[in-house]
Amino acid sequence: MGAKKQVIADLPSGVGVYGDSKKGWRVRLGSRFTGGLPQRKRFDTLQEAREWIFGQGQKEASKMPVLAMKKEAGESAFALNASQLQEAINAFKRLSAVELGLTEAVSYAISHLRPAGGSITLAEASKKVLEIKKQQGISEKHLKGLTSIFDRISDDLGKEKLSAFSRESLEAWLAEQDDITLATKASYARHVHILFAEALERGWCVINPAQKLTRNSSTDGDIAVWGVKQMAELLEAAKTHEPHLITGLAIKAFAGLRTSELLRLDWAQVGDKKIQVLGKNAKTRRSRGIEIQENLRQWLDYKPVDRTGLVVGLSENGWHDAVQRLCETAKISMPSNVLRHSFGTYHYYKTKSETLTAYELGNSPGVVLAHYRAVAVKDADVTGWFEITP
Repeated sequence: MGAKKQVIADLPSGVGVYGDSKKGWRVRLGSRFTGGLPQRKRFDTLQEAREWIFGQGQKEASKMPVLAMKKEAGESAFALNASQLQEAINAFKRLSAVELGLTEAVSYAISHLRPAGGSITLAEASKKVLEIKKQQGISEKHLKGLTSIFDRISDDLGKEKLSAFSRESLEAWLAEQDDITLATKASYARHVHILFAEALERGWCVINPAQKLTRNSSTDGDIAVWGVKQMAELLEAAKTHEPHLITGLAIKAFAGLRTSELLRLDWAQVGDKKIQVLGKNAKTRRSRGIEIQENLRQWLDYKPVDRTGLVVGLSENGWHDAVQRLCETAKISMPSNVLRHSFGTYHYYKTKSETLTAYELGNSPGVVLAHYRAVAVKDADVTGWFEITP
């Protein structure tokens, strides 16, 4: 079909309407009209194209015609490129679920990500707080205890900006400290609270995400374990919504790595038969080799990637945010540390060896027995867990 231009009368300068090869109509807003890059939109009927350009009566603001849009906002209404427009559309979709406007969300983000006292990392804040406490004259014993725990926390979370933390990300980190007692875990929570309380006072952050962390050891040590169906649903959802998470999720579920170990894992440590967790990256500071199960091998080969550098390439908060986003999108409820706990449980029941399971998890046999021996599991899940494939 030849091009049919000016089939609608009174088109403003820079706007054209053409018949296209799909027997529809294409509107082109030229640079003379937009003041920037040209824009195109296709319509099935000429009437739809006309309504988009001129409008039909008084339509709602969300369907404002382009002439009214230009009159209202000027050429800036057409200044966004395609990727920016798509990002804005996605933002509006996500914000509508929580009844927030874009301006409100941006204002919140600016105030939280650019706090009045400056944007600093957790490691930087730890050093500043220790110096403050020292100047306040706390005892050497107390200072030594603070330093020890702050150093342990900073090993995992030190590079993260204070403004990036949420209660959920801190709870996820605490849940992964499965090589310590509940009393020690509660002590970590108290010290994280001390750190953020001081940071809030100094203007380094605008909220204290540790405010409601459990800071006592009265809770039980029961764990959550998934069945085959739940794990398969998570990986299927990741294929659609967050494909960059697939490799990391599979390694956690079928090799049992902690998140901190996963995020430090380099492809150089992923062999044909073993995944090597370097001592410098392990919680226990001891190297270990984890057998690559056959189904994990298939997940590692599922999506061809450049096998150089870090396997995941996300920060601790970036990982938790992406997993939370996946779960929200797919409407999946994911208990803390459930992938590692599921691996430990099924590996123990498959091998009948707390020693081998403890080695691969980087824990003690006592921790394995305390966590996993009493879990009620189905035989189908024990065998089926390591048969979940792409």
